[in-house]
Amino acid sequence: MSGGYHGYYSQTNTHNNMHKGRQRYFDSDKEDLGPTSNREDRFFNDSNGPLGKSHGFTASERYGINDGKKFESDRGRKQNIFKRRETHRVPTFENAEDTTEQSSSRPKRHPPGLRGREIGLWYAQRHIGQKEKERKNRPTVSMDKTRENSIRELLSNLKQDVSHQKNVTGSKNETASNILASSSSSKSWTSDLASFPSQFSQSSQHIVKDEEYKEEVKEEPPDSWEDGDFDEMETEVEKPGSRSQEEPVDLDGYDDEDNQLPSVTGVVEYMKSHGDYPYAGEEPESDFMAINTDSLNPEYDMRMKLSMERLCENPQYVKMVEFRKKLPSYQMRETIVGTINSNQVLVVSGETGCGKTTQVPQFILDDFIQRGIGSQCRIICTQPRRISAISVSERVAAERCEKVDKSYTSSVGYQIRLETKLPRSHGSILFCTTGIVLKFLEKDPCLKRATHVIIDEIHERDLQSDFLMIILKDLLPLRPDLKVILMSATLNAEMFSEYFNKCPMLSIPGFTFPVKEYLLEDVIEMTGYTSEDISPRRRQWRKLKPGEREEQDNYAVWCRNLQGRYSQKTISVLQNFDFSKVNIDLMAHIVNYICTRLENGAILVFVPGWEDIKKLNEAIQNTPRCKSGSLKVIPLHSLMPTVNQREVFERPPPGVRKIVIATNIAETSITIDDVVFVIDCGKIKVKGFQPEINLSSLETQWVSKANAKQRRGRAGRVQPGYCFHLYTEFQYSLAPDYLPPEMLRTRLEELCLQIKLLKLGYIVPFISKAMQHPSKEAITHAVETLMELNALDANENLLPLGYHLARMPVEPHTGKMILFAAMFCCLDPILTVAASLSFKDAFTIPLGKEHLADQTRIRLSGDSKSDHIMLINAFKGWEDSLRRGTSQRYCWENFLSDNTLKMLRDMKKQLAELLYDIGFIDSKDPKNLSANKNSDNQGLVKAVLCAGLYPNVAEITKVPTAKSSKYRGAGGLGMLVKDNTKIQAHPKSVNMKQTFFESKWMVFYHKLKTTKVYIHDCTMVSPYPLLFFGGEIKILKEGGMDLVSVDDWVKFKASASTAQLVKDLRQQLDKLLTKKITDPGPTCWDQTTSEGALMAAIADLITMEEKGYTVRGQSMGGSIGKKETGSSSKV
Repeated sequence: MSGGYHGYYSQTNTHNNMHKGRQRYFDSDKEDLGPTSNREDRFFNDSNGPLGKSHGFTASERYGINDGKKFESDRGRKQNIFKRRETHRVPTFENAEDTTEQSSSRPKRHPPGLRGREIGLWYAQRHIGQKEKERKNRPTVSMDKTRENSIRELLSNLKQDVSHQKNVTGSKNETASNILASSSSSKSWTSDLASFPSQFSQSSQHIVKDEEYKEEVKEEPPDSWEDGDFDEMETEVEKPGSRSQEEPVDLDGYDDEDNQLPSVTGVVEYMKSHGDYPYAGEEPESDFMAINTDSLNPEYDMRMKLSMERLCENPQYVKMVEFRKKLPSYQMRETIVGTINSNQVLVVSGETGCGKTTQVPQFILDDFIQRGIGSQCRIICTQPRRISAISVSERVAAERCEKVDKSYTSSVGYQIRLETKLPRSHGSILFCTTGIVLKFLEKDPCLKRATHVIIDEIHERDLQSDFLMIILKDLLPLRPDLKVILMSATLNAEMFSEYFNKCPMLSIPGFTFPVKEYLLEDVIEMTGYTSEDISPRRRQWRKLKPGEREEQDNYAVWCRNLQGRYSQKTISVLQNFDFSKVNIDLMAHIVNYICTRLENGAILVFVPGWEDIKKLNEAIQNTPRCKSGSLKVIPLHSLMPTVNQREVFERPPPGVRKIVIATNIAETSITIDDVVFVIDCGKIKVKGFQPEINLSSLETQWVSKANAKQRRGRAGRVQPGYCFHLYTEFQYSLAPDYLPPEMLRTRLEELCLQIKLLKLGYIVPFISKAMQHPSKEAITHAVETLMELNALDANENLLPLGYHLARMPVEPHTGKMILFAAMFCCLDPILTVAASLSFKDAFTIPLGKEHLADQTRIRLSGDSKSDHIMLINAFKGWEDSLRRGTSQRYCWENFLSDNTLKMLRDMKKQLAELLYDIGFIDSKDPKNLSANKNSDNQGLVKAVLCAGLYPNVAEITKVPTAKSSKYRGAGGLGMLVKDNTKIQAHPKSVNMKQTFFESKWMVFYHKLKTTKVYIHDCTMVSPYPLLFFGGEIKILKEGGMDLVSVDDWVKFKASASTAQLVKDLRQQLDKLLTKKITDPGPTCWDQTTSEGALMAAIADLITMEEKGYTVRGQSMGGSIGKKETGSSSKV
């Protein structure tokens, strides 16, 4: 076992050379054609044809054709047709030299002259030929004899070790071994654990200690905000409320046998019976319990009161109070405080600018201080965004003549992910993101650290806020001293009041200057806009679906009713207006109208996405007014460099008008004080999720009434304003009050894990307590996904892997990737990928430099054919530039955001510390040498990516031509996923324009439907990563060919002996990884140990295969595309 695995791969050429030349569609023209039916049967049964004798069916059988009268009546006509073309030679697909669409040897259309059924036969032959060629061109999995013998010896030794351990473990573990012996599948995380019973038990003890610590923390209320390492551990996913006593839900369609759960579940049940299993067990009673208020501290309270009295004499504070008194909320101070004191829940609604966010927390704290019980007040105020938590806390501190710092003496502080400035422990206000509060609940389920919880911007209905509401609603009866204040916009306050048992509501009037609103009919009438091309709209209307026809008819009636109020010209434009698109021409026309007819002031234009920003920017930049320097256009998007975004808040010099083109980020996240004019295109990009096809979407749709109101409110901040809406009164009347809450249109896997981690009961009953709960299909999809990951068992118990994933602030597949990276010692590069996928892309795209940005990404990817490797290389280059002191130049030259890269660096540190705490690595440093032995091994890094991203696998079916790859926006990389959905690589992917791939398999992070279904962040992988880290392996024969398959879809050629070795090796790997997940510890790479020998063997096979693809490429089989001689495959 101490011997290495350093043989070489067989260089046998696995390509099957296809026949060349042409083949007649029917028999030779020297042959009598004979009866039509005989010719067709001969075509489908010819042993030399694309079907061959092995298929054994006739045309009649294949197409369901009867030999009856209709067929006979057509015989004379068909014979004449065949005689006219009896010498015509039709090429077959089998003879084509390329499977890609750019192949010139295979016509895309049938030959001229064929009719009717003959065309179908021609295409059928071509399709069958294509399938046959693809079957023969499958990649081959092979090993040289030296490697085969070494692996056989390794497997034999591992089996002997198992036998020895079984004899040593004794009778206690005999039962567990019997339970586990029934599982023989090679599927990840589901192999039997009999080889490592003692380690499983050790893991239980380790986790029990952790659980005991949790219980210890729950015994005493936290003394300060600092309890727990929460600043490092904020999760971006929800962690809901109280447990349900209902029975587990029967998930329709779930097949235990297919997912190989019985073996793991058996172990769980066995360990429960022995009291050794810490992760699940019977659903516990609620952790929530009634508590008493902290004892009073009169001396401390008196000091706080005296300090407040001295503050009131401070001239700076007096000046601040005078400003606060002008806010509408200040006028209702006594009413707000009195209502809070006399009720457990209050809904406060108010217009933008009323001061509710900054004033209500201060009203509560000041009231406690004045009553001499200031130390008893601890307010948590949640914000939906990090930037809001910071900015609001700093504003409130300024109003109290304090600074937000780390001295722990201020009454105000904030806490967000990776950044914390906490206030004093008592008599304080903490502004934080909702995820921080949900993290508090892990060790403080009664939220004893807080007397008041304020949920701000609750009308946005983000996922975290909705689930925090479930928790608080369940907690209120157990914490009668806890006060909950919900702060919302005015449109839906009643909904929240109903949810909290008709709690009282208070409405605060807003303070903004009046804003004149113009709908589309008014805009056209006022500006004199005329559409240049109305024909596309007319064509579109003719294509309307039957369900949309009634709405279109109603719109036509509405337009006719405008007669007398608007000119015929305006009505004509409205009748032919193309509402399916964002009208860039009209928005540019309005900008020009404002600049020539109306007063000074900044213009804010709302558009759905990046492409619209780019088009409108180009339209305005090309105007004479902009070229003269009198306009300053600033695009605002997350892809834009930060330096450009700062210009949004700067006032332009005299004589220059500022125009900001933004997405809905400008609705609530930021305030641009000098905006006077708002142009609302009426469209917004909304995220969605379709669980039935496992597809996320980001599609453009009409805004809601709430969105329209928020956009209008952006004008009139400093003077009377104007708002131009590009939708009609008719369309506004049909708009919903609000967009669907995030819970109804997002994936739920992370939420489900948090529910189980917090012991909140069964998933479906818990989620059903939400104000608006998602469909059963969405919940079922999430639960089944977690079961496939082996995070949950069939009874929704949290398994060891699930326990680790639930504690990680990333989505489950990314978390699994991180764990594998720790075990295979390629931690640093994978943490780069994981942080980027969890946060945001570090790349920026300056307008007008899109092509250069594409080229930069491709250059950084090298020959990897991987967006993930590209990210790793970009981050490495940035780290090198930091050491040289040239990071700003590096970011500028490579279109990278320095701030984002710094955030990714901090996130990597956080994740490494978490792995250290769990026990997977022996240092908190993500660059520690022992955790990065294989970080330079590109093949192994790709394999770990595959382990985390599976089952997100796609088969490449189409590659671009060398000519088309030179043009941005031209047809790119086409693929199929398992359900036969057609997808494409996203235009930003480095693979979009690649013309040759050594392997036709891609793993990807997620697929997203916009204008098409795209996959983002994809990596080409070779066979071994899919075999070792994919789904269930099967050995089979197909057409006389030995194959090994993954999940009955991904298939490779392999000899029976090689396939069996791979399957046996996979089973041993699954056992080892399950043991390491259950009993975390650094990987031992000493090849004299079973662990080291097995890990080294797997790593060696993957490494050598990757090198084989790099060196020999197409000769290994399964390649696709055309590699230009003497040139790189890159664009």
